[in-house]
Formats: sequence, C-alpha cells, structure tokens
Amino acid sequence: MSLFLFLFYQEVLPQWQNAASALMIAFAADYGPDVYAVLVKQLDPGVMPHFFIVKTLGDYAVANRPFFAISLP
Repeated sequence: MSLFLFLFYQEVLPQWQNAASALMIAFAADYGPDVYAVLVKQLDPGVMPHFFIVKTLGDYAVANRPFFAISLP
C-alpha cells in the first residue's frame, strides 16, 4: 500500500505519503534489504524520481547506516 501511494500519485500528498514513508522505514528495521530493493527499483536513469521516493531513501540511509553504506554501488 505504501509503495502504491508513491507510484500512482505523481502529485505530492504529504499527509498520506509521509505516513507511507514512515511505514516503509519501520518495515526496514526487519526487512532492510527488501525495502532498499523496492526503493532503488523506482529510480530510473533520466527520469526525475518522486519526491517521497528520494525522501524515503534518505530516511532509510539515516536509519540503516551500516547496511546502506555497504549496499552502495
């Protein structure tokens, strides 16, 4: 559901999308690599990513520094 809010609503809906972002960060505590894979899959070369995809990746990096550091290409 939270990824749905990022993908199908191109406009920024802070109330819903901020809650969805927080939910994905909470899931990352137990499913870090899976959440990371889902978020990175949304980044396409040459296409501006949705604001909340970038925000969630940043929040993920802060919350999961050890995993995020070793998973960078």
